[in-house]
Parts: sequence; C-alpha cells; structure tokens
Amino acid sequence: MRRIYEPVELTEKQKQLLLGTVLGDGCMSWAATYGRYRLAHGAIQADYCRHKAAILGSLISVQPKIVPNLGYGKELCVSSTRSHPCFEFLRPLCYRLNPETGRLAKHVTPEWLDQLDWEGIAYWYLDDGGINKPENGNPSITFSTHSFPKEEVELLAEMLTKRGVEAKANPVHKGQKVYWVILLGVEATRIFRDKIRSFVPSCMSYKLEIPNAVELTCAFCGATFTPFHPNQAGKPICPKKSCRELRRKEITDKYLTTHSAKIKQNRHEAYHTNLEQSRANGRERARLLRLDPARRAKMNKRKRAWRQKRAILREPAVKPCQFCRAPVQLKNGQFLPNATICCQAPECRRKRQALHNQHYAERHATELAERHRNWNQSERGKKYKQDWHRTNCSTPTSSLSNTPEWKKSGT
Repeated sequence: MRRIYEPVELTEKQKQLLLGTVLGDGCMSWAATYGRYRLAHGAIQADYCRHKAAILGSLISVQPKIVPNLGYGKELCVSSTRSHPCFEFLRPLCYRLNPETGRLAKHVTPEWLDQLDWEGIAYWYLDDGGINKPENGNPSITFSTHSFPKEEVELLAEMLTKRGVEAKANPVHKGQKVYWVILLGVEATRIFRDKIRSFVPSCMSYKLEIPNAVELTCAFCGATFTPFHPNQAGKPICPKKSCRELRRKEITDKYLTTHSAKIKQNRHEAYHTNLEQSRANGRERARLLRLDPARRAKMNKRKRAWRQKRAILREPAVKPCQFCRAPVQLKNGQFLPNATICCQAPECRRKRQALHNQHYAERHATELAERHRNWNQSERGKKYKQDWHRTNCSTPTSSLSNTPEWKKSGT
C-alpha cells in the first residue's frame, strides 16, 4: 500500500535554512522515495543543531541527540527529518548524478545561488565559515569549500562579489592535492558581518566576534567602534566613509606642507626631461577642458581651494617696509602672510639679508658647528689655514710650531 503524505508548505525561513545549510554541513539522503534532510554538528554546537531542528518543526523525526563520533572529535549532535515530498525541489536544484560513484552529489549552480538571500548565506557561513585570528592585525573570513571543485568555488565567490562583498577563490595545498576555499578581505569582512548579523542566533554569535577586539572612539565623529587592527596606531578612525575622507585629507595636507618644495622640484624636472611631450600633454589637457564644462568647473574649483588653503591675500595692495616703514607696492597685489616685506633700498636689503642669515644660523646652529669642525680637521682646511697665515701673517705657522715655549711666552 502506497504511503500518503500530508501536504506541507515550507516557509521562507525553512527554505533558506535548507538552501544555505546544504552548501555547508547539511545534506539530503535520497535512499527513500522522497528526500530526507540530515544534519550533524560537533557536541559543542549542540544548541545550534537544536536551533535548526526547532525551525523545521514537525518535519523532524529524529530529535537532536549526542552520539559517538568515529571521525574528528569524540561526540556528535545529529538530527534528521522524515522523508517528505516537500524536499523534492532540492533534487534538481542542488544535486547532480556523479558518473564515478553512481550517486547524487552536491553541485553548485547559478539557479541555486539565485534563490539564496542573506539569511541562507548566513546559515552557510555558520556551517562552513569562520573569522581568522588577526595574527597580523587584519581579520578575514574563510569559507571551507574544500569539497567543491574550482569552478563551483569561483561561482560562489562571484555570487558574494555581486552582492557587495568582494570575495576570491584561493587554493589550499594539502600533500599532492589542491583544494579551493573562499577568502574575504578586511573591508569585505566588515560588510559581510553587518549583513548577516541579524540572522545569527545567540548560540553562534561567537562566529561574528573578532578575537582580542577593543572599543575605540572615533577622533572625528565621536562614535564607538571595534577596530579591525587590535593595535591600531595613530588617530582612531571609524569605518564611516566621511571620517576616512577627513583623515585622508588631513594626511595629504600634512604631506604637502612637509614636502611641497620637493614635489615642485620633481614636477619641474619631470616637465623638462621631455619638454616636447610635456607641452603636447598640456595642449591636450587644455583642449579637453574647453570641450568638457564639468572638467573645467572641477579645475576651477581646485584652483580656488588651492588659493584659500595657501592663504594668498590680495588686499591691501600696499604694505609698509619692515625696516624703514616706507610704503611698498606689492607685485600683482599679492603677498604671503609670513614673507618679509622690504622696499629694496640698499640699507634695507642689507638688513633683510642679515635677518635671514640670523634666522638660518639659529635654525642650523648645530649643523654649522659640526660642518665648521669637520672643515678645520680636514686636510683641505689645514692647508687653507696655512696658506692664509703665510699670506696675511709675518710669521709662518710652521715656524710658530717650531718655536720654543720660552720664546713664545717672551721670557
């Protein structure tokens, strides 16, 4: 007598649980007329196994229980559903006949991945994913997809990338065999954790925690955040785009202030190395600016920002000389706030040069003393002193060195 099955309509949560966990630790058994879903976890994840069984509800025939494990680990928590037609949609979607074994095996297809949402991806991560310990300070997520071939792992990585989480397939060598896993970078790890956080049960929340995590306060917005680097140096910056742009601008301004002279020199040398090509590039840029109003407006905006940042003032056009207080007409009506204003009279020019020499000597006193000491001890410096004494003094330095002490003292 043929068994009659009562109709069961799977909920969306149950479908996502099946679609996601079949990618991971769950599997379907097709020995009976219809499929049966089986799940097994280590004893430490017994609560997670019970969580899955609670979602499947009346479909569970074997309640979660602890049994001895013949493989890795001493004990397992296992459970399974009864055979039912509601699982038949997984057969053509997730399984293909393996010609070598003659059995149905998991096979990743685009149709399968299109039906996954973030809840199903969260169950897949809880089964096969984990956050690597940040030994180098940069935590990352790894999906243990060792049982899938390279083409299917690349398909899974492409699925995550299309959903805004950049992922890549990475080879893992074990002996003579090569397996493939999925790796997420630091930024992709942060995005992925935020997307699946609401679907992770409390018993598995440890899979979202970053080892040795600390709480910092952002230096720009004041928000509290967990850095990806446990020993973050410098100003603490939260992951917000606006705060990172402010920090980038701050670093850029500091670099320009420190290396502005070197940058100008490098640009000057690069321009004159190939003068004809540089002029041709300039003409092409000018042509593009004339044709594209948006680029011209952007260039004008950058010029205005440059003028404001350098604090170039245009008024007043006349300022008093710093030495004689005579009025000085500034060139093009511009001057720098820290510049020395001089009327270019001979006496004022000498005073300005003496002031600059004094400032230079104050800034480089140690360097000048070291340079002078090295010069006096060098062969060239000694020869210069001898020549100078021979020319300007009546007694040569050599005769002075040979004169007895009683004659030098005059006794």
